[in-house]
Amino acid sequence: MDEIEALFNKQKETSTEFAREMSGLLYARSRMSPQVAAKMNLKLAKTVFSKWSIEILTILYSVRAASYGDLKRALRGVSSRTLSEKLKRLEQGGLVSRAIVEGRPPRTTYSLTEDGITVAKLGEPVFLFLGFKEGLYTSPDAIAPSSKW
Repeated sequence: MDEIEALFNKQKETSTEFAREMSGLLYARSRMSPQVAAKMNLKLAKTVFSKWSIEILTILYSVRAASYGDLKRALRGVSSRTLSEKLKRLEQGGLVSRAIVEGRPPRTTYSLTEDGITVAKLGEPVFLFLGFKEGLYTSPDAIAPSSKW
């Protein structure tokens, strides 16, 4: 096994230990059954990983702040209504913050909250792993992922 595989395995073990310890604390505190927790986790995943939401989070993690127009241009194919709804939902979920920038004309910018940054940082190893498995880091010509996923 090479060094990269070994690091991913180490991350997997660390993540497993963290999840086991954290779920024990959280479930004990809430007295939530594993079945209820699974349903709640699915609902959360559908919100965060639904179409356009993950793209918004990824862009905001990369650029730190973006205007509505910047997001609309970056997310080719998203309707204005859908973008507004996704931003509102992510804001309500505490992952994205909205700020009005004074000026002529006033602008609205969006950025990740501390919780949003935490979600992005926790998810970053997943994307590194998937990119590694796709071969994106082995060839300078590898730009687009295969249709494997």
